Amino acid sequence: MLIAKPEERSDVARLRSVIEARRPTALHCAPALLAALMRDSDLESSHWLKKVTCSGGALSGELQTRFFATFDAELDYLYNADGNVAPALFSSCQRESGRRFAPAGRPIANTQAYILDGALQALPVGIAGELYIGGEGLARGFLNRPELTAEHFTPDPFAKRAGARLYRTGEFARHVADGAIELLGRADDLVKVRGFHINVERVEIVLREHAGVREAAVVLREDAKGVERLAAYVAGHGIAPTPGELRDYMRECLPDYAIPFAFIALDALPLTPDGDVDRRALPTTLPDDSAAPTAYVAAGTLLEELVTGVWCEVLGVERVGVHDNFFDLGGRSMLVVQAHGKLQRMLEREIPLLDLFKYTTVRALVDYLNSGGASESLIEQGAERAETRKSSMRRRRNLRQQR
Repeated sequence: MLIAKPEERSDVARLRSVIEARRPTALHCAPALLAALMRDSDLESSHWLKKVTCSGGALSGELQTRFFATFDAELDYLYNADGNVAPALFSSCQRESGRRFAPAGRPIANTQAYILDGALQALPVGIAGELYIGGEGLARGFLNRPELTAEHFTPDPFAKRAGARLYRTGEFARHVADGAIELLGRADDLVKVRGFHINVERVEIVLREHAGVREAAVVLREDAKGVERLAAYVAGHGIAPTPGELRDYMRECLPDYAIPFAFIALDALPLTPDGDVDRRALPTTLPDDSAAPTAYVAAGTLLEELVTGVWCEVLGVERVGVHDNFFDLGGRSMLVVQAHGKLQRMLEREIPLLDLFKYTTVRALVDYLNSGGASESLIEQGAERAETRKSSMRRRRNLRQQR
């Protein structure tokens, strides 16, 4: 057995050299380290490698696909919960599974796994909840940390044995049709942007599925106006895709509020000695053009003119293009509320407030309004009535000024 030294695990090139020199038939590492080892290396000739086991992080479907395209070897995944003294779940990955996320698999012997809601009720197949682990491998608790033990360990409502407990993992997961458990990301990976909770791990998975992206990390950063937003750090295969290409790609899979406002290209992502992405070592300085305005496109319909007029008024700007982002122009939650009230009064229809956080460009909001509960003709009629009221008010104001 070969155990890599800490200095070797933190230096991917050095670790790759050690592996190629010793030629192990089996390898156990974190998914992030596996991705780094596969980068820019002639691993196709590693015919001596027969099995790789990953643990200590999420194993994406994209990484599985790259692994099987590179190696003629088995790929297994072990899920370790902090409160378990041994791995809790096991999965043997399959070629061409088509899964976006790697299933964590099924519980190992003498282990139970449950997907529960906030009331500790079991959830059906396909419904996401929190993963709880029970069984003989459960630890007694956190040493000298009774408050942490009480937070993460709870009485097992399903056990017949008195005193049995469950460990609250903090992982979102769900059962899939074949009975396996699929991990969806950690609860503590959730960040709040524009009032929405976003799982950064899922954003990273979408980024890594782009053909030009090798590695990706997403963190919360403050923009030039002091607003917390998502920033993505990307290492590409050769030249990284442009921010515009990545934004267009991500819009096919994610809502607008989950798309990073800045994309920073790196040669490689920094790693910890354990092979995980070292988020504290990521550059904090963002590019000057991270929130560069899009090319101005004037409103082309009556409804677009009405929305741009409202935005100009509440944001205090001279003009707004149909592709401009409300928040890039200085929008805040209170200004969204103001714009929401004005639009409802002008259009004489109910608009859910959250929809203004989801559809953050004029074109996106107008397309949503035209495809929503009211027909396009009713929307246009509302816009016409609003425009008529505005014209009438301008005429009365002009008459008062003439007097």
